[in-house]
Amino acid sequence: MDAVAIAMSVYAAMPGIDVRRLTRMLRNNPRSRQMPLMVILPEGDLATAAACLTEGASMVMTQPLMQECIGKR
Repeated sequence: MDAVAIAMSVYAAMPGIDVRRLTRMLRNNPRSRQMPLMVILPEGDLATAAACLTEGASMVMTQPLMQECIGKR
């Protein structure tokens, strides 16, 4: 199972879990500890963004996503 599938499976199986706790859980799990972890949050949620980075997120982006932030394909 790839890293994205693991994260989505955990999130879907645990309704009501917040993204900070999910980030912490993924970083504490040996199977997902080293995977890049990008968190996408609503615009202006700076407290959660900071907490996710503290918990080990690789990157935090806000919605709406802009092409300039993602990069061109």
